[in-house]
Order: sequence, then C-alpha cells, then structure tokens
Amino acid sequence: AVELIEGTEKYEKGRYKKINLPEEMTIGVEIEAEVQETGLLLVLGDIRDWEGKFDGTLGKRGREYASPIMKDNEKDVSEIYRINEILRRFGMEITKRCGGHVHIGADYITEEEGFRELLELWGNAEEVYYLISNDVGELPREKVTEYAPPISKIIENVGEVQQDKFIEEAKKVLDYDRYMSLNLMNVNNVKNTIEFRLSNGTLNGDVWIENIRLYGRTVQIAEELGKIAIKMKENKELTEEEKTKYALKEILKENIPLDGKMEILMHLLFSKEERKVYQERYRINKKLDIKEHVIKDMQFGKIDFNEKKEDEMQER
Repeated sequence: AVELIEGTEKYEKGRYKKINLPEEMTIGVEIEAEVQETGLLLVLGDIRDWEGKFDGTLGKRGREYASPIMKDNEKDVSEIYRINEILRRFGMEITKRCGGHVHIGADYITEEEGFRELLELWGNAEEVYYLISNDVGELPREKVTEYAPPISKIIENVGEVQQDKFIEEAKKVLDYDRYMSLNLMNVNNVKNTIEFRLSNGTLNGDVWIENIRLYGRTVQIAEELGKIAIKMKENKELTEEEKTKYALKEILKENIPLDGKMEILMHLLFSKEERKVYQERYRINKKLDIKEHVIKDMQFGKIDFNEKKEDEMQER
C-alpha cells in the first residue's frame, strides 16, 4: 500500500492548476467509491490527510474519502488529482451508487441576504444544475432522488422565514434533512459548510475541478447578489454591472425555456472560455435525458422570497 501511494509522485497532472475561485474561499470534497473484487478490500484508513471511512449507503465495499480543508492553489489542486490516482491504484471504482460531494465554506457568505440569494439562484436554475453537474454523457446516479433530490419544490413554500433567522428557519422547512441537492444543515455548526450533493462520484480529477468551480462560483455570485440586495434596501446607487447581475437573477424566476435559464446561469457564473465545459455538458446531457427521463420526470419549484413578502404585506 505504501508503495502504491509513493508511486504517485509522477502522477498525471491533469488539465487544471487553478480552479479560479476567490483565494479566501475554503473547499472540501468527499469521494465515494467502491472496492473492486480485485482491489485491496482492507484499505479503509486515512490517506495523505484524507479521512477514509466505510460508507454504508454503498454496501460492504463502499468507501468515502473526505479531504482536509483546501483552497484554490496549485498545491491543493494537485492533491485532488493525486488522491484520485491513488484510489484508482488501490482498485477503487465508481459505480452507479456513488456520489461526489463538494463543500464550500459557508463563512464566505457574510450576510443572511446572501443565503437568500443562494437559494433563489440555485432553486430557480435547479433543473439546469442537474444537467451540468456531471461529465458529458452522464446523467445523475440511480439514487439521486433518494440522496440528492431537488430542494426547490420544498423551499418554494417558505413564506414565513424571518430575515435575521433565515438559515435556521430554512432548515426547519427542510425538516433538517441533509439528503438534498443543496445541503444547508452544516451552516452555523462546527463544519460550517454549504454542501452540494448533486454530482455523481468520479475518479477524474478534471471533472472534480470543474464541479468545484461550478459550486464555488455559485456561492461567490450569491454573496455578490446579497450585497447588491442590501444596497437596494438601503437605496444606494448600483453600478451598471450590479444592475445587470441582479436583473439576470430575477429573470430566472420567470417561466422561460430551460435553454434560456442555462444561458443566464452561464453569464452569471463564468467567463466565455469557462462556459464551454458546461455548455457541452448541458447540450449532450439534455439530449440523453430526453431518452432516459432521469431529470425530466423530477418536480422543480419556483423560489421568490420577494414575492412572498409582498403577498404577506397585501394580506395585512
């Protein structure tokens, strides 16, 4: 086992050296995999600061490896590639049951308003996220509706949430259930992370980096939208860029075609060059879902906290 780990000093470096996220944003990943029949079944402990443990959701050969707290730097990005190669050499494989979870430090969002914007952004584009959260030609795993079902249909019913207690009230609405596409149950506790559970498991370092960028950028934009919302409440003047970003986010609430939501999300999250990866995922995976109906049969909701507030005022 030691030889297998040491032998990865000259591993395949992969496509990326950076994720392109804010340097202060913290990142964590959980790799779910299963030991092949010919693999080292006894491999269970920690590997290079990654916590290894048995994962009962995958059966007796299931394993989960959780990273230490990482950031977007060349060292940590390199480590993601290396741990994936180590697991492959140990005889691990990805099955249809495996998930690939990404944690983003919740402390990146500085105000409650940012969490409101996160849920609106995620919820109103959730179907798009289901199509672009996995590699090209890969739809969500078979148990995604059990371990990472849509959150928008539940959250759309949150009308009574108090501004200063938003996260705790939202947790109540979600019935304190962490098994959602977007898990908020770690926010304001010891972990204090926002967990994205939607992606399938993978031992492809490039796919991990692309998924981390997708979720990290979602949190980054939610924080920006939260600050814009606060400026609007305080009647402060917005820049043209701020006006555009907030207007695009608001359009996601409308009954527009899915292709339109995809285009808006790409403009909000990525540069033109970065979009190519996710545009290809969307194009291919959408065609695939027309045949397999994995996502098409799911129910998604509409989230508009401003609308709820206006309705409540009218009732009074």
